[in-house]
Amino acid sequence: ILWGEGEHVARRVGYMEAMERLYEQYPDDSEVAAFYALSMLSAVAATGDLSQRLNIKAGTITLRLFNENPNHPGAPHYTIHAFDNPLHAPLALQSAYRFSEIAPAVSHARHMPTHIFIQHGMWDRVSGNNESAYQAAQEQWRPGDSMGDAIHALDWGQYGDLQRGDYEKARLWIERIETMSGQGGFMEGGARGAAGAARAVNTLSLLKSRYIVDTEEWMIQPVTDESSANELLATGLSDPEIVHRISAPVLLLCASKLPEETLPQPVIEYLATSFFGYPDLRFGHDDQVFVATHRETLLGIEVARRSRVAAAV
Repeated sequence: ILWGEGEHVARRVGYMEAMERLYEQYPDDSEVAAFYALSMLSAVAATGDLSQRLNIKAGTITLRLFNENPNHPGAPHYTIHAFDNPLHAPLALQSAYRFSEIAPAVSHARHMPTHIFIQHGMWDRVSGNNESAYQAAQEQWRPGDSMGDAIHALDWGQYGDLQRGDYEKARLWIERIETMSGQGGFMEGGARGAAGAARAVNTLSLLKSRYIVDTEEWMIQPVTDESSANELLATGLSDPEIVHRISAPVLLLCASKLPEETLPQPVIEYLATSFFGYPDLRFGHDDQVFVATHRETLLGIEVARRSRVAAAV
């Protein structure tokens, strides 16, 4: 079902429905229960269901599994995913503590608890767990492998250190991703793979921009059609007046490769007329395309505009 014919959303929902039937038939089978919970989380991701109904249902099952067997690797992992939001995160705290111990050689297992720690403001653990995850990824990595686990860990680790006010460590994370991006390997040494991996390059832009904004060490960067939304936001906050010196076409091109997301039409029109000053900039049949490709840029410019207004008050 999951890997069969048809559109992927329908397949993932169909898989969940098949696992539900299997779970009803074998309610005491821990593996069936774990995979049923996982299928619900997959369906949530596929459909964009924000009701939390399936998350709570999945989390209820995995919490029961966790209480019955704290060593089951899927139970705490899926509990973390099910309750990965500020309201429900306390329900997954014990799972977060345990999951980092179950598979210590796996980078993702060391990182994943920080999805819950971050909801609690546990910045020492966010930093420490992701440092540990980074080191585990480094130990396991070989040329030709993806560096995704290490990149993900250093992204979250830097955020934790910025919240702790440890700016020296926050800069270290940037130096590490610079080496990954430019040399295809780890700053601490070892083998080298292919440089220029897209995820490393994109994360480098994010970490540098985040550092500028969080430390308020303002830096005005050149704005071109290659600028990322993160760079635009950092530059817009560094020099709010810059939004008046950049042409609308350049701003619109800057985020052309961002993930597809949507905003209500009135919000889009407000953003466009507020920043670009072009009341004739309207969106016809391409509304959704515009929103999907330029959402973060528009929001970044909105933040810059609001900072300018606040400074003038």
